[in-house]
Amino acid sequence: MRFYLHGCYVNPDHVLEAAQAAEAAGYDGQTVSDHVVYPRFLGEEYPQDYDIFPPDTPWPDPWVTMAHLAAGTERLRFLNTVYIAPMREPIQAARLISTAAILSNYRIDIGVAQGWMKSEFEVLGAPHDKLASRLEEIIEVYRTLWSGGWVEHHGEYYDFPLVRMDPAPKGPMPLMGGGDAPRALRRAAGLDGFVGSLYGVDKAIEVVGKLQAAREEAGTRDREDYEIFCGFLEEDRGVPTLDDVARLEEAGYTAMFVAPWETSHPPINRDPGRDELLRAIDRFAADVIHAR
Repeated sequence: MRFYLHGCYVNPDHVLEAAQAAEAAGYDGQTVSDHVVYPRFLGEEYPQDYDIFPPDTPWPDPWVTMAHLAAGTERLRFLNTVYIAPMREPIQAARLISTAAILSNYRIDIGVAQGWMKSEFEVLGAPHDKLASRLEEIIEVYRTLWSGGWVEHHGEYYDFPLVRMDPAPKGPMPLMGGGDAPRALRRAAGLDGFVGSLYGVDKAIEVVGKLQAAREEAGTRDREDYEIFCGFLEEDRGVPTLDDVARLEEAGYTAMFVAPWETSHPPINRDPGRDELLRAIDRFAADVIHAR
C-alpha cells in the first residue's frame, strides 16, 4: 500500500510546505482535486449524504499546483482526485497536462471523471449532455495528441485536422478513471488504474470487487502496474487504522489518500492551520506508514 496526502483541503498558503513535510515523513504522493467555480445556486445536490465540499473550499488549478509542488519536491508523485475533463476543451487541456508532466519529470498521474455539478458546466459554457461518452472520446483525444508527430481526430464530439503538439511526452501518460457507477468502472478497467472516492472499509471492498469483475471482462486483471486508489472515511473517523489499511490492501487497493487531521464524520473540511497540518502529517506517518 502506498500513501498519498489528500491535498484537497490544504490551504494554498501551506500546500508546498505540506508536500515537503509529507515527502520527508515517507508519504508516496499528494493528491490535487478539481473544480473551477462554485455557483451560489447549485440547482442540484451533491450525490452523497453529506456536504463534503463547502462553497469556500479552495480549488487552485491542478496543473499549476502539480508543477509547483514538483519543483519543490524530489520524489513525490501527484494525482488528480479527479480532473473533470468534460468541462474543458480537450486540446488546451491536453497541452496543460503534458506540460505539467514534462516539467515534473513525469511525476504525475491523471485521474479523470465526468463530473456532476451541472451549474458549474453551465457557467463555463460546457455541454452537460452525454458526459460518459464525451469523456471517453476526450481520453482518445488526449492520447492522440500526446503520441507525438502529426495527428488528427474525427469523432462524434471533437474534430480536428492534422496538427502536432510539441513538446510531446516521452512516453505513455498514465490515465486513471474515477467514479464507481457501472459504466465508470468499466471505463476505469480499460485504463491504467482506478481512483475511488472517500469510502469506509466495507464500501471500499464492495467497490473494488465490482472493479475487479470489470477488469476480468476487459482482460486487464493480470496487469501488474494497474493502480487502485481510494480515499478513507468511516462513519466515526476520518483516519484509517493499521487494521483498515490491511483489509484494504488485501482487497486489492494499491494506494490510498488520507487527510490525517480529520477525526470526525461528516468531515470537518476546514483548514487545520499550518501547525496542526504538519503535526497530523507526521502523526499518521508514525502511527500507520512506518508501523506496518
